[in-house]
Amino acid sequence: MSHTTLPNTTSTTIRVVDLVEFPICPNYDDAKRVFQAVEEQFHNGQNVTLCFEGIDFIVPVCLASMIGPLLRDYSEEEVRTRLKVINLKPFLEFMVDDVIKGTVEYNKDPEKHDRLFEECLRGYKI
Repeated sequence: MSHTTLPNTTSTTIRVVDLVEFPICPNYDDAKRVFQAVEEQFHNGQNVTLCFEGIDFIVPVCLASMIGPLLRDYSEEEVRTRLKVINLKPFLEFMVDDVIKGTVEYNKDPEKHDRLFEECLRGYKI
């Protein structure tokens, strides 16, 4: 279900470093706090600038947990329009687009993607 919002010009900046325990590599709990802060602002009709200044490294799954869940309630176009990511290390910038594309693709057919993931795990041996 997508939310419909009126065009707005107001924006809130969320500094990730203020919401995480460790700036070297935020964990899932940190990502959840960041997502909740972003989602709250989206729900209130605000655009969000997500600032990664002071974050040294982030794993893709953590970034996905910060941004991906927005795509349950908001369209890809709305997320891309209303969310701006700044000060992410240059070698990590590609991940934002990958997270959005991957989440959109997953949401089209989650059962298919879950099945493929399980098949991959069955073939993996330690």
